[in-house]
Amino acid sequence: MTTKHFIKAILFSILIVSCANKEEKFIIQGTVKGIEDNTPILLLNSGSITSSNIPVDSTTVVNEKFTFSGRVDQPKEFYIIIKSTMDFTSIWIENSMITFKAETKKFMDAKISGSKTQRIDDLLMDRLNPLYKAQEPIDKIAIERFDKYPDSIFNDSITLKQAEGEKKINACIREFIKDYPSNSLSASLLNVYKTNLEKEVVSELYALMNEETKNTVYGKSVNEYLNLNRGLKIGNRYIDFEQETPEGKRIKLSDHLGSKYTLIEFWASWCGSCIKSNPKLVEYYSKYKDKGFQIIGVSMDTNKESWIRAIDRDQLPWINMSDLDGNQNEAALIYNVYGLPNGILLNEEGAIIAIGLRHGTLKKKLEELFGY
Repeated sequence: MTTKHFIKAILFSILIVSCANKEEKFIIQGTVKGIEDNTPILLLNSGSITSSNIPVDSTTVVNEKFTFSGRVDQPKEFYIIIKSTMDFTSIWIENSMITFKAETKKFMDAKISGSKTQRIDDLLMDRLNPLYKAQEPIDKIAIERFDKYPDSIFNDSITLKQAEGEKKINACIREFIKDYPSNSLSASLLNVYKTNLEKEVVSELYALMNEETKNTVYGKSVNEYLNLNRGLKIGNRYIDFEQETPEGKRIKLSDHLGSKYTLIEFWASWCGSCIKSNPKLVEYYSKYKDKGFQIIGVSMDTNKESWIRAIDRDQLPWINMSDLDGNQNEAALIYNVYGLPNGILLNEEGAIIAIGLRHGTLKKKLEELFGY
């Protein structure tokens, strides 16, 4: 090879590497109408919009524009949020040039382009939005009456419509994953809904995904669920697990069984329904603890400080434990916990006698067991 050809080869290699590096980076060019200059705008991991969710990146708005850039190993969902105006929306980021256009108070209607996964998400929302819209007034009534009558159990048309609406949404999710099995969004969907679907359904949908999708962070979480979930039912014996107390001591569930009845209470500091329910839970505990009732709280938090603050704030006197792994809490996966708060009741022999206890159903069950 001549010197001239050698130099050309080197320059060509540099060009290829340069192009590759550009392709491995995401750039979000944002336009936000109605936002003042120097307003902070944050990029957060998906999951929760709380003070414990540390921003991945932050910048400020200048002339109604902003830019984020970086690199992701695989398509991943994030939040874009402006705390001062409480504008926020989710966005699927992959290593590409992405444009984001929105206006204040209408971030949920943002126009996002340049992300293939975001386009798939738009297709999903085209299917789900009519179902969500139909469900909104029903959920509003259900929430309002729970706030007014937290101990009551309702078996009426509203309860029936709620259940029917949830079934339609779950069916929509299942069909969407079947139609688009191999992408990060479908893996994320399956991960979110895994405990609300039958394990067999989750397994079937997971099997449709290609290896690349199974190896996403979401696919790996689904696989962990499939490995851990035991499909426990009433009458089955408990499955043991080990987690840490707020003081950092590792304890097992089995170390603290033996009472007449033990409630494994799944909750989290960020769960609004848990915050509302905790005072009643403390009331039930005080009422029945001398009769052989105990509670073991399992938190699905990820932030230890938030967890401890909630225990102190709500004055929860029972044993508390967590692995601080959020929705991937090992015990929650074993017991197929969906929705919070959520209680599993064991008898003295360690057999499961009730599943999915919350609010009024817990009160009714305890009155049934203790006779008052």
